[in-house]
Amino acid sequence: MKLVMTTFDRKPPYVHETLRALFRNGNLLDLGATNSLTLLVTEKPSDVIFPALPKEFLNSFGKEIHFLSDVQLKERDRLSPRQRTKFATRLALEMGADVVLQDDLDFVVDWWPKFNALLPFDLSKLMVSLYYPHPARDGVGLVQWYARNYWGMQAMFFGEEARKVAIEYLRDPREEADDNALARMLTKRQDIRLYACIPSLIQHVGVVSTLKSRGHRAPTFGMSLEESHAVLNKPRAPITWPKGHR
Repeated sequence: MKLVMTTFDRKPPYVHETLRALFRNGNLLDLGATNSLTLLVTEKPSDVIFPALPKEFLNSFGKEIHFLSDVQLKERDRLSPRQRTKFATRLALEMGADVVLQDDLDFVVDWWPKFNALLPFDLSKLMVSLYYPHPARDGVGLVQWYARNYWGMQAMFFGEEARKVAIEYLRDPREEADDNALARMLTKRQDIRLYACIPSLIQHVGVVSTLKSRGHRAPTFGMSLEESHAVLNKPRAPITWPKGHR
């Protein structure tokens, strides 16, 4: 599989810690010979992003750092911050990404083999999120994620057919929504299924959002299947309405 992580020049530079987390929790080299990671920098070549990058990444994956061309930069400069996240996702998919990662993440130990162990045989029409920002109320393992309560494009796998449809959607200038709406739109328009890994294999660590939205976290991150299942089956506390509520 091909993994593409999208990043850009921002403060704080989350990508530094994200790449360190990749080495800390399952070395990048453990992805195996049939997998690769590309860092897609949606900026001009610059020294701003790289001084604190792990040396192992620069030494092992130096040829897998991709900057925007002049044409792509001109296209990016015409976009709002919300549209730029969609633009970056589109470029990653056009590069052939199977998994698109954002740059403000933490990873559970052995996240990659755990993810692969969950995948079914028929992947073509699937989107699978490695991140799940809800409690484990819908089950554990690989669980269908209904588009109505979807957000958080932190780490997403695209099957072959899903990737083609996603690129078509993201190229459409009439589609004004950001890439968080991608899953909601695709599952409504096409025969594409959206699933999530529960417990979440990824944690969102970003606080400063490019979309000026509230930060969110995965409550099941770091839990075992058994712990998530216990939370799933824990009786819910009764709702206490405020005085005067109707």
